[in-house]
Amino acid sequence: MLYIKSRTQTKQLKYMFNLNHIQVRQFFQLKEDEAAKYIELQSIMKSEDIFLNFKAKPLGELTFGQVSQIKRVFMKPTYENLLECFKTVFKVREDKYLNSDIIHYFYALNWIKSQVMALVEKEKMLIPDPDPDLEMAGVKKLNVFGEMATLINLAQKFSTTPMEIEKWNYNVVFTILLYQKLEGEVRRDYNNITKPK
Repeated sequence: MLYIKSRTQTKQLKYMFNLNHIQVRQFFQLKEDEAAKYIELQSIMKSEDIFLNFKAKPLGELTFGQVSQIKRVFMKPTYENLLECFKTVFKVREDKYLNSDIIHYFYALNWIKSQVMALVEKEKMLIPDPDPDLEMAGVKKLNVFGEMATLINLAQKFSTTPMEIEKWNYNVVFTILLYQKLEGEVRRDYNNITKPK
């Protein structure tokens, strides 16, 4: 697939797609079929961690709650939640966001999306090995709590509230969770090794 990085290439391609030069506010007012042409252009653009001279804050440096919210945005994006996402990541005001060129917006949006995908991929390391005994006991019933189960578990371990854990740095929470998982695997394997035959 062809990926467009330079702004000159993007502008040339915009004309090839027969697209008008518009702002973010205009993009969100387009009918679905018109917006789809811009989305097609976005799909071949690279990403950039700068939006209107605002440097993105790496997602791992945000709070666990902020990262959870940003991940939910990409599951069901709306005008409101995308705006909140840009405010969180780029610290940009709504008026600047709305008056931005759509090309700058797409570069930044693609960066956030790529970071979310990288975090989701990294989080696969946290998936525990299947445990038939836990499955028979009904551990899947806890899935209904989603990320709240993580917050409750850590809150109990650190004698605090789930709301407090949500304010912790994402990278710190991820590291603790990975440590707990690996420590649990080591203990399990050790018990299996030392168990009397």
